[in-house]
Amino acid sequence: MIKRRKKTDFLRFLALLFVLFGMVHFYLYFFTPRLISPLFRFGVLEKEYNILILGTDFNFDLESHRRSAGRTDSILFLHYKPWSQKFHLLSIPRDSYVNIPGYGLQKINSAYVLGQINLIKETVEKLLSKKIDRYVILNTGLLVKTVDLVGGINLYVDRDMNYIDNAQKLNINLKQGYQHLNGTQAHQFIRFRHDAMGDITRVERQQVFFKALLAKLANPFQVVKAPMMLKIMRENLETDLSLRETVLLLNSARMMGRDDLKSFLLPGNTIDNGPGNWFINQPEINKLMLESF
Repeated sequence: MIKRRKKTDFLRFLALLFVLFGMVHFYLYFFTPRLISPLFRFGVLEKEYNILILGTDFNFDLESHRRSAGRTDSILFLHYKPWSQKFHLLSIPRDSYVNIPGYGLQKINSAYVLGQINLIKETVEKLLSKKIDRYVILNTGLLVKTVDLVGGINLYVDRDMNYIDNAQKLNINLKQGYQHLNGTQAHQFIRFRHDAMGDITRVERQQVFFKALLAKLANPFQVVKAPMMLKIMRENLETDLSLRETVLLLNSARMMGRDDLKSFLLPGNTIDNGPGNWFINQPEINKLMLESF
């Protein structure tokens, strides 16, 4: 009788521990997911992914998808490591001179114009010696609406930015300093490139922006906005990611800690380190890809 009572008490104790563990895990999962060991996370990507992200000013709708065409304004290569659940982001300057298959040495941002998504995928794969698993083409509407949805982002504007381009419908007016930006202001921040290093400085600002946005998305109170986020994505991007992959990718990003996203710039240089064309350094690219991607 005593032995049976002890066994019953022990089982109750184990059950209590299990319930407590479940409650703690549930709390951490929704409010501080980055504190959960990658071994105990669920609802995340479980295999390695290489994703090509193209930023454009294209317009999309639910019926015809792309309604306009043009050059890719931003080119990013995102690598996901499932064993550590970390992301590595490589920025490829749009004025990088590369060998475009069938067209020779040209700026990489013309690859999309010449052959749409298949040609720019092939170009990046040959440049990086990496297979691209999925692609995402997004327009500025996604950026603006996402930043507004999460309540804006906080970041440091490194200089006064004043620039007007009526042809591109750009009216940039930002003051230097640490500040809270809404969607339109964030768009201005990542589009500005009128300083000494031109597009290279703009790429660096884009990396600052992405880190600030991902940090905001990681806030547990943003989880309730997931349905609205998916709607915005559907209306403002084209991708071959499945719905399941998209949800898992967003959840994986939500669980990132401050150091779980590392950003890199495609190795290269400009003449006399001035603005303009970006001449790649292929040996350094190969080394970077081997060590970090």
